[in-house]
Amino acid sequence: MKKGFIFAFVFLMVFSNFAYAGFSDDLLGLINDERASKGISELSINYQLTEAAILHSQDMLENDFFSHYSLDGRTPQDRVEDAGFPGVGGWENIAAHSGAPSAEWIFNMWKNSPGHYANMISTSVNVAGIGIAQGQWDYSGFGSYPSSTLCALDLGYVSSLICEDGDNETRQCGVSNAGACSYGERTRSCNSGYWSSWSACTGAIYPVSEVCDDLVDNNCNGIADEFCNCTSQSYYRCYNNDVYWYDSCGRKEIKKEECYANGCVNNECVVCESHNSYRCYGGDVYWYNSCNLREEKKEECRGYSCLNNECNVPACEDNEEICNGVDDNCNGEIDEGGVCEPLSLEIISPVDFDIFYSKNIMFNIEMNKRSEKADVYDNGKRVGYCINCDSFEKTFSFSPGEHLVRIEAYESLGNIVEDSVSFSVYISDLRMSSIFPRSSRKPVGEGSEFSISYRSSLPVTGKLNINCGNYESELSEECPAGTRESCLFYPVFPENFECSANVIFELEDAAGDSAVKETELLIDTKKPELSIESEVYNRLRYKQIKVFGTLSEKASVEYLDFYGQWKRVCSSCSSFRKYFRVDSGENLDLQFRGTDLAGNQEEFSFFNVG
Repeated sequence: MKKGFIFAFVFLMVFSNFAYAGFSDDLLGLINDERASKGISELSINYQLTEAAILHSQDMLENDFFSHYSLDGRTPQDRVEDAGFPGVGGWENIAAHSGAPSAEWIFNMWKNSPGHYANMISTSVNVAGIGIAQGQWDYSGFGSYPSSTLCALDLGYVSSLICEDGDNETRQCGVSNAGACSYGERTRSCNSGYWSSWSACTGAIYPVSEVCDDLVDNNCNGIADEFCNCTSQSYYRCYNNDVYWYDSCGRKEIKKEECYANGCVNNECVVCESHNSYRCYGGDVYWYNSCNLREEKKEECRGYSCLNNECNVPACEDNEEICNGVDDNCNGEIDEGGVCEPLSLEIISPVDFDIFYSKNIMFNIEMNKRSEKADVYDNGKRVGYCINCDSFEKTFSFSPGEHLVRIEAYESLGNIVEDSVSFSVYISDLRMSSIFPRSSRKPVGEGSEFSISYRSSLPVTGKLNINCGNYESELSEECPAGTRESCLFYPVFPENFECSANVIFELEDAAGDSAVKETELLIDTKKPELSIESEVYNRLRYKQIKVFGTLSEKASVEYLDFYGQWKRVCSSCSSFRKYFRVDSGENLDLQFRGTDLAGNQEEFSFFNVG
């Protein structure tokens, strides 16, 4: 993780020894001076907005991006709500520049940008939060600097202060304090003049269904184990148009279902019968059944009203049948084909847990009939709607991250139906940083490592293609997602081989985006050859041996000393000479090795008898 400096100026906090303690005051002063020149009231610092600004600046610095949208898809409004801001928020300016923080530079940049300037002088805001982060920032659209500064300005509106800082309030919650139940407590505190949200109810115990034979008042009505052994009676009484009887505990039970809900007369269930006649009067078509209950008979007039005691039926047209009590398609049936059935809705595609590598996603929605309106919500926010629509296909655009999409549809009967689907969106941010080896300055030999450095939020496939005359090699590796990753390759070259090769480095992520770099490399697996001659100079007590060496190419040369350590003779030479001294009568037994520029290595033995 990169290390940087992050700071903010929060209400009631003082950092007197902090190196950048004046930045927030300077930037807020410049903004307020500009607002004053326009006759607009000053902004004051709000600690919740400051928290949101700090966290977003730090997030952009640490994760190398620059956007109002967080990598998890949150918007400025989401971030200030997460910070507990009590007012109306969502206005945000962001800026970045190299080097140490400069309030004047950031202010001038925003002032010269119409959208940013409109935010700074808006009359709809009265509080602000300023957050800044400084350190190493590897954002591809910015350039590479030892240190960069990122700044976020979050703006919002709050009404006048309503409480004193440090105040706390509690209130009772729950439904009862009887039996097994007890009340709980909610709390809230005052921060920067505003009450926080009430906490969840803690400590409350709520009523549950009565549990028989535990001698506890579970439903908290003051009686334990009541009605635990009550049973219904199969008998019923039909009296005074009421159908009822009592259970074993003496509780009256209504039993109208025994008479099909029609009541009773003289202790007999009433059976109501319809009459074939109808009356057309006052625009209505009706008559009464045997129970003297009015029955609508609009089907006698194909669902239409009447005029002058005659059915007011228009000329027949084959219209689409809808749920309106009228024979719209003139087939003698009213509201057939299930048009009055409750509206149903299903998301056919996408399906749960789908993964998409494009922000544009096609939705296929099926409904059994036309709805008055359908709303589409993404993570709780409405992103689309349609009026008077049935099944449809439509493409929506989504930010990277996790999404829960809910579709609600409404119909004239008042029914509301919904369906939802969850999926993930990953947008390619593949960037190939560097390759190795990248030039022919130094030849490549046996056992050499090839690498691609990159960043990608998706897993990648790395490919290495080497083409050199009659020799061609293609390697592939699956490599992980990350901000600083490498794909490694270890090609095997023929022995005693030398050529100039065209080498292609390629990456492709799971979204199908790719990056390619190409270079020319000298491949050399020929090992250096060494020939050795020597001269011996005898002294009284020792002899001196002069060793001459000649190599087939420039290489570094070492020898193995008497202690088993390799000692350098030369670092890059085509010939050398080296003196050794041994006691008289002793022999010189040496091991030499040569390593050329491509890393090819060969060992040679030297033995002198003198």
